[in-house]
Amino acid sequence: MIYYLENEPNAEILALNGDIERGVIVKEKMDDGEEDHEWMGIMMATDDVEFIRAFWRSLPNGHKYFLPLRMDAFENLLKITGAKVKWQTHCKVFVYSLEDDFVFDDDTKYPYDILTAADVNTVEEFYEYQHDELHLEILESIEKRNTSCIRIDGDLAAWCLVGEDGSLGPLHTKEKYRRKGLGKLVASRLIQKQLAQGKIPYVHINDDNISSLSLIKKFPQMKYSHNAIWFGAIKGDGEKNDTID
Repeated sequence: MIYYLENEPNAEILALNGDIERGVIVKEKMDDGEEDHEWMGIMMATDDVEFIRAFWRSLPNGHKYFLPLRMDAFENLLKITGAKVKWQTHCKVFVYSLEDDFVFDDDTKYPYDILTAADVNTVEEFYEYQHDELHLEILESIEKRNTSCIRIDGDLAAWCLVGEDGSLGPLHTKEKYRRKGLGKLVASRLIQKQLAQGKIPYVHINDDNISSLSLIKKFPQMKYSHNAIWFGAIKGDGEKNDTID
């Protein structure tokens, strides 16, 4: 949540009557080009029933996009609000353990490099989840946050970025450069950069992403934390609308 607030100046942080002991919720209104519904990025750190219910009632009717919630928080939200889930994607969250030093054998035959604005189209082409705002999101990640990449004979071969919520990803290696350990190498270098800036590396990996789940096992410092879920929920017409401070 802290990283998201740092990276998204338009995000708002809410508490119920200013009482942060009851938890906080972060939201950001986004523009997806649709006129018939609101689209918001929402993060929750509360299990307070009154707060969650008041927050849900404060939202306008339409489609809501939630950033990943812990599974128990997701179930609690649905129980309290009766929200209708439009889509969902399950993932596992791995977080760097501060108890372990990060040590890795770098392969110096592949020089350190970073992504530039000229790489946006390539990264976008290989990104699994295409959407209208993707180009701008990738450009912002490259210009404002840490990146790591490897070029072979001038060709962008492998890369890893940091998302708006501070998580590592996307990570990709082009097919013809695979089985050289490049994915692990760019991820390791990016983890180093994050740690050097006092940031705690973490990653969301979809349950069906077998290659990434296999790769994370090569990083003993990245410990499994919890199951989470990305989802879109709908507040239907006729539901009560309140306000929240």
